[in-house]
Amino acid sequence: MADGKQTTMDNVAPPSSTASVGAAGIKHGSTIFVTRLPYTVTNTDLSTFFSDVGPLRRAFVVTDRETKKSKGVGYVTYADAEDAKNALDKFQGASIDGSRRHIQLEWPDARTSTDGARESKPKVRTSSLVKLGDRDSNAMRTIVISGLSRCSPQADTKSIYKRARKLGDVDNVAFAEKNGVPSTDVAYVQFRTPNHAMAAVGKLHAHQFKGAQLSVELKKRLDGAMRREQHMRPEKLEKEKMLKERIEEFNGSAWDTAHQMPSMNRDSRLIVRNLPFDISLDDLRAIFLPYGAIYDITMPTSQKSESSPERGRGFAFIWYVSRTGASRAIDAINGLSLRHGAAEQALLKKAAGKKGRDAAKEQLDKVRKNAQPARPVAVDWSLSQKDYLAIEKEADDAAQLEPKGSKTRKRSREDEDEDEGEEEKEDEEDHESDDEEDHDENDSSDGDDLSKDGQEDASEADKPQKPTMASTDTGTILFVRNLPYQATEEELKELFRRFGPLRYARIAMDPQTKRSRGTGFVCFWKRESADSALHSADIVYRETAVSDPISKIPQTNPFSTPSVLTADPSAPLVSNFTLHGRVLNVVRAVTRETATELETASRKTREKNDNRNTWLLREGVPFPNTPLMKMLSEKETEKRQQAFSIRRAQLGANPSLHVSKTRLAVHQLPLFVTDKMLKRLALHALRAFTDQVRSGVRADLTKDEKEDHSQSPNIKPSQLNAPGKRPPPSLVIQSKVVRQNERVDPISGQGRSRGYGFLEMRTFVHALKALRWMNGNKDVIGLLMQWYQEDLIAQVAALKNANTSEDQTRMKRMTSTIQDLEQEGVKAVKSELRGMLRVEFSIENITTVRKRTLRQQQAREKSVAKRQRTDAPDNDAASDEKEDRHKRITDTKARVKAVQNADQESKSRLLGSLIGKKRNERKRKHTPT
Repeated sequence: MADGKQTTMDNVAPPSSTASVGAAGIKHGSTIFVTRLPYTVTNTDLSTFFSDVGPLRRAFVVTDRETKKSKGVGYVTYADAEDAKNALDKFQGASIDGSRRHIQLEWPDARTSTDGARESKPKVRTSSLVKLGDRDSNAMRTIVISGLSRCSPQADTKSIYKRARKLGDVDNVAFAEKNGVPSTDVAYVQFRTPNHAMAAVGKLHAHQFKGAQLSVELKKRLDGAMRREQHMRPEKLEKEKMLKERIEEFNGSAWDTAHQMPSMNRDSRLIVRNLPFDISLDDLRAIFLPYGAIYDITMPTSQKSESSPERGRGFAFIWYVSRTGASRAIDAINGLSLRHGAAEQALLKKAAGKKGRDAAKEQLDKVRKNAQPARPVAVDWSLSQKDYLAIEKEADDAAQLEPKGSKTRKRSREDEDEDEGEEEKEDEEDHESDDEEDHDENDSSDGDDLSKDGQEDASEADKPQKPTMASTDTGTILFVRNLPYQATEEELKELFRRFGPLRYARIAMDPQTKRSRGTGFVCFWKRESADSALHSADIVYRETAVSDPISKIPQTNPFSTPSVLTADPSAPLVSNFTLHGRVLNVVRAVTRETATELETASRKTREKNDNRNTWLLREGVPFPNTPLMKMLSEKETEKRQQAFSIRRAQLGANPSLHVSKTRLAVHQLPLFVTDKMLKRLALHALRAFTDQVRSGVRADLTKDEKEDHSQSPNIKPSQLNAPGKRPPPSLVIQSKVVRQNERVDPISGQGRSRGYGFLEMRTFVHALKALRWMNGNKDVIGLLMQWYQEDLIAQVAALKNANTSEDQTRMKRMTSTIQDLEQEGVKAVKSELRGMLRVEFSIENITTVRKRTLRQQQAREKSVAKRQRTDAPDNDAASDEKEDRHKRITDTKARVKAVQNADQESKSRLLGSLIGKKRNERKRKHTPT
């Protein structure tokens, strides 16, 4: 028996530094076996706690291979056996994190004799108790149908065959036999292929057949479940039976025996907030049960008194059997409006017959009459305080900050309730077997009483704080860059151990990919050790002529570039900081506040040096956990995030594109909006933004945003600020609604709107204010409709004296539209609405901007020249007119004289031609033939 026990522990126990002897006067090694550990203790906590006695070789908590959760035991190995003996005497019965559990220490080699002295329990061997039959080779293509005894009329093999052959090729149908007697409740159907059997399970399970609801499962799974039960210990089998009965009782249906009973833990626990105070447990059960089997529902209630009845406190906990069901419930119920009466409504759906339905409907109406209004609920995963601190620690690692231990924080009632259950779990017995530990936790967690507020507060006040890790203020923590991705924390610890005793070494991991970020932290016990490591690193940087990584001042010289040279890893000086052939960069870790300041300064520098203004792409996009995302629907949010991805891809593909600081693109405009209305909306947005900031409804622009004085490049000279100029220049340089040329709007007579437009604001500050007020604002549609109606009334008044038939037709259409707006409101223009406005900074092409600027400049120059000619003095105008008149007269005389000369020349030419003709005729007559 002792040998058997020792063999089972060899899988997890580390080798001892000194051989052990199993007798009195044992010379023990340097390894201590620790039991009754709290399940929240990590390897770092264990090493930190035991390293007070002396340096450690290793310390780890034994975890489950599948769930990766602590088993409540661990091992601590000291560098010196004397330190191990002192630790055994010092920490025996101590509390490692201030909890109720007191740890127990013993030598690993003494466990054999201790176990032998205990009352021996019979070892459960499957072969000696139950001899399993041969495995069925056809189990993969055979299904088991149960629940046939409730069929009316009674089912037989022929009727089952007719139903099963519709789903696949059936080889055989037979009823199961029990003690040689055929059963009328269970039948086996053997298909030709396993694929047909798997398809039949999905089609027939929970199917109504002759008035009975069938339960169908693959025979292979049922055989596996039976074999699991034969391997179980009696006490574990009893616990599974109790858990199964509780689930069946709570859900009102039998648990499928083919599936293994889940190891109940809090990963599948939900918290539901903002519940109506009169909602009941039956209502919650009816609402959440369709998405999966439920283990427990807990709703804290207020204390009942004579004046006020007992009612809920607005939140509840839903504990699902599986995490899959909990995930489905979050997706389906989060954001829905719930009210009292859900249980009665479920009964109404299940009611049979007219009398039953009438009675159920009457009960539902009675409940709904006195029920509170429906309230939208928020459903999320329920986290304990310890889980919350673990997530926060991961976030600290992601930000490349020093990891800190848990601190006292203000917690909500829900977190206190979680901790109460955690403390109860810690009071259980230690390690028996993996499955037994899981179910021990289940039994203890059943005692969660979330309504005992006084006891929770008292236990919280008496609960000691967990010791914290070292702070960066002491200067003992170093930040390490350029870590190889394959490096481990043990290797990092071994590398820096030469400078002094280490408290811990940790590598920063990406929370999503679970891979190294290439950075880490090293914490020494003494500041002198950290200073020594930094001094050695500084010598390496100076001697190898590598750029100093300690400098945090950004280079202002545009011609200076960071050095890409690295030190030779084979050099003697560099070997102390070389890991896997890479030279590490070591600096002192900064505090969280300093890291935040450095990050902010770096971001501002990047934005300032970004000539393409790509950081403005994120403005107006509903990212997760932003106020804008809460205002928009899921469909609208997805649409805007998709537009952000497209815009980012455009900027990445074309280097000629940039984001304008003053030009806004307004999408999803109603089709009736004109340029004038768009400009009016922008001016109204600026005033409304200022008013909301003054009243405290909206946050003002930051100091950096206000200091950005970028102006529009399209500002006209007349729009420039001039002292004493009245009226002041407009804050909107241009407002333009893009229209179609091929289609004409029947009311306005212009091209039909395409549903988007552009706004050119005077400065970046004005553009930012307008964007933040208009983007996703539900009040904008009402304002635009009001202005549209006012615009139509003004146009009708202007066309009253119209004579043309076209104007009269337009006036009739406008009058009809005004009447529809007054009677129907939004329905009158529903076809022209496009949803809430989507406003973003416009993406522009630098070539197009230059051409537009050149055209505007040329038009400006022509306008100035024309104005100068118009504004010239009168005498200059008279002299110019006289010169022009003289020139015109001179030109007229010259033209007349030229015409006369041409006529005279033509006459002389005509006369000469006649004389020549006569001479030729005379010559021909006198010439002999």
